[in-house]
Amino acid sequence: MRLPVMVRVAALYALAGLAVFLGCGRVPTQPTPEAPQGYANPQFVRVPSPGAGESFGVSGSQSLSGTAQIDGAVGGSLTVGRFTVTVPAGAYNGPATVTISAPDSTVLQCNLAISPGNIDRFVVPVTLSTSCAGIPGLDLSGLQTLWRNPADGLWYPEATSANVLAATVNTPLGHFSSYGVADTNIGKSGW
Repeated sequence: MRLPVMVRVAALYALAGLAVFLGCGRVPTQPTPEAPQGYANPQFVRVPSPGAGESFGVSGSQSLSGTAQIDGAVGGSLTVGRFTVTVPAGAYNGPATVTISAPDSTVLQCNLAISPGNIDRFVVPVTLSTSCAGIPGLDLSGLQTLWRNPADGLWYPEATSANVLAATVNTPLGHFSSYGVADTNIGKSGW
């Protein structure tokens, strides 16, 4: 006995809908997207001391800090040791105090802050440039900027590009935090 055409078409649509629902749903066998891995104790690039830091007005290990008033509508920059923050025009509204502090001038790690704190989300990314000039044996293409998440205390990879001619590593930032440059060529086992 043959079913009427309308019943067969309805059954076919129901079967197709069931296949789409089961095939596109979240099933236990589907791959899950990999979350970025955080690192508890990354090993940041070290600047040989004494000597290599001298071209930046620093000899040996010491703490460095500097501030600048930068109007976000106009833009500007601040350089402290090997670190330069470039604020493009339109990054935020109004004047703010930008601070760079480097706890140890022989390690490529710095802390960035902005005051008032309600500005710490940028409309246009701010760039952190880290100079690697005079550091022997570095392959700039293997360097990675990491940022410290204060919520869990771990360090996470940031988008990083190298300018070989200027010997800098550049990172666009959407906010300020602590940042450091690690060498991925030596492996992550030390991280």
